[in-house]
Amino acid sequence: QCCRLVPIQHSPPSSNIMEQVDNIAATSLIRMSTMGRDVDYETVSELVGAVVKSDKYRFHLPLMIMWMRNHAKSLAAGCGAGEKMAPIKMMAALHENDEFVVKALLRDLVFFGSWKSLSMLLAFTDELKVKETAARTPAAVGRFEPLHAEIHKLFAEQLLKDERAAADSKPVSNCSKYCPHEGRGGTLKVHADHISEIIFSRALRKGGKHALRRLYRKLRSKLNDANNHIAEVFLSTKRCKELQPRMICAGTYFKLSKALLNLPNGVRRRHADHDRMDLRLRIISAMRTKPGSIPAPSDLEELAHKLLRLTDKVEQTDEGEQLLLRSMYSNAVAEMRKGLDEAVREARRLTELVDLEADDKARLVAGIVAMPMAVAIDCSLGEDLTHPVSCLLALLLADCDSLSMEPSPEIEGATGSKAGCAARAVLFAETARVVVLPGCEKRVEERLAELMQMCCMTRTGIECKPDADEDTVMVEHGNMAGLRRYAAALEALDGLKGHVALVCSGFADATGWAEAVRSWRG
Repeated sequence: QCCRLVPIQHSPPSSNIMEQVDNIAATSLIRMSTMGRDVDYETVSELVGAVVKSDKYRFHLPLMIMWMRNHAKSLAAGCGAGEKMAPIKMMAALHENDEFVVKALLRDLVFFGSWKSLSMLLAFTDELKVKETAARTPAAVGRFEPLHAEIHKLFAEQLLKDERAAADSKPVSNCSKYCPHEGRGGTLKVHADHISEIIFSRALRKGGKHALRRLYRKLRSKLNDANNHIAEVFLSTKRCKELQPRMICAGTYFKLSKALLNLPNGVRRRHADHDRMDLRLRIISAMRTKPGSIPAPSDLEELAHKLLRLTDKVEQTDEGEQLLLRSMYSNAVAEMRKGLDEAVREARRLTELVDLEADDKARLVAGIVAMPMAVAIDCSLGEDLTHPVSCLLALLLADCDSLSMEPSPEIEGATGSKAGCAARAVLFAETARVVVLPGCEKRVEERLAELMQMCCMTRTGIECKPDADEDTVMVEHGNMAGLRRYAAALEALDGLKGHVALVCSGFADATGWAEAVRSWRG
């Protein structure tokens, strides 16, 4: 009240202090963008706190969290749900600084159907609370209660919405599949009780906790039966006739590919019944006649490893599996191109609102549309786990760029570039060099294996074959580690003027990477 009556005059911070805060925030963003799942929460909280203090960079944090959540498998070494723990930790830390932004982020997760992330956030904050309570940290009690209450509300709202949709024979979400329940164990049982209290508030007065749990179980069971996205239900209940290829999501194709395609188990088919064999034929037919009906992959790392197995001459792969993996890659390219084209159309619309001459507008649009992509791949020995997904991402972006919108003389005149030019990549280890990516005349698994071989030759110092690429440029830097290795990659990228650069690495030396970027930009 005193502050309202007598405004306190604060002296504005000096430009030097603001510049220091912004520099620390920028470095923290770089470190967070490259960190893996093993970084402890205290470090994440410190980095998030540093970014929040900067008025210039704090707005990047929510976007980074969503980007890391949706592309976690492409960022660092590892596998499984653990890769998603980095953005989960960032959300928990951001909630301690700005709970209203996190509430908005939760709505975004729901919009993208990321119900599993909400359950992971509940479990992580509970685990954090248990650890801090054991250590008798004063802030442990009640710290995340507003966050938990908001998540309970989101689950309850969607379950009720799905119940009404199921009653009208309409599609339902995956909320019932990932919502907390007593079968998941741990503290998620407690969260399930809170959600059931919101949904069945009237029954709470009559039967108590056990009656609520019974109603909650029935609701989840009913919605799971109505959920046509859960292929496991159709397979386990012998309802393969009802399972359509378009109903199967990308993650299920990866996880259950052998069951869906009825691949051999030893010398015989996995299942000899007619319905399973018919499902296999329908999936293969859909891939041949309508490749777009197979969803784009949700996990580039898994796709990269499976594509490489297709090149194994010892292990024989099934025709259906080959079609599936190639279709998923093609659809990943098409989906990315579709998203870029939509962004370009929006950019063109916005340029019409700007008061510029026609030539200036053309140059502005050209700068958006025709800017090529260059991918830098860390080929050092410690990055072996990231090589397959980095190489696949380079091919994906190159193929996406080749599916450009209709050629325009204005664009070619403004940028000096022509459609169909060879896509380039920078491979760096002890040396950095610019190479032309394998062309589209080969199958994707062959191109991936060839690019992987280039990475291996870069690491060992063996040059590519003379006839493989006439435009290869060697940038000698001698023995380098950390800062000098990244600096070499950025220097090589400087030679590709007009390109948008994407650096693929495990970033084991995050400090060296941050210093290299700072020196390069300077």
